[in-house]
Amino acid sequence: MFSRNPRLSRQQPQGRQTVLRPVNSSSTISWARSTPNFCPHWHIPLQSGSDNILKQMNRYYNSSHFRNLIMELRAAMPEAAIGVDVLVGFPGENEPAFEKTMELISELPITYVHAFPFSPRPGTVAAAMNDMVPKKEKTRRGRAIRNLGNEKKQAFYRSQVGKIFECLVEQQDKETDLWRGLTPNYIPVLIEETGRDQADLKNHILPVHITKTERGMAFGTLLK
Repeated sequence: MFSRNPRLSRQQPQGRQTVLRPVNSSSTISWARSTPNFCPHWHIPLQSGSDNILKQMNRYYNSSHFRNLIMELRAAMPEAAIGVDVLVGFPGENEPAFEKTMELISELPITYVHAFPFSPRPGTVAAAMNDMVPKKEKTRRGRAIRNLGNEKKQAFYRSQVGKIFECLVEQQDKETDLWRGLTPNYIPVLIEETGRDQADLKNHILPVHITKTERGMAFGTLLK
């Protein structure tokens, strides 16, 4: 969780909000928007797009709460990366319930998805529930969610082409030997032209122009 430290300045390290709850988050969004070194990257637990499944999970929100949060967040921070967690195969999740999750993710401006299969833990309420989803079906649903998430991610990368970001240059990519950087909104970028020594690149925050996407990656050039 990102700390609300009033002493933050542009010269200090950037921070990210690792988790945002689907309800009562307006004040957090407003604060983040007005904080100069806040990186526009959010991760939000969805778990399911089915209100019935969310109720069985004892979640304190429903799909409408989640939808409203995503739209509020996108309106406040148009370039933000928005990642979500999804749990597939919770007991009682039939095909219509799963399709509600797929539909909700498809409709909303989400950037990427982390999908996990339900795994019963001894002694928990969920482990004693009926209508367990077969392992094969959980695998299929997880694959479908991840494929959809990848489509959303690639669309987001393409939407950022032509923009300039202050990227944290991290290390050289082993496959291409290009330097790899990370934008504030969580896009890994391979930097094709640097013109600088290694000491002037690694662990430095530098301006990078996103020029294209290719093979599922974003590419950019370092501005002088």
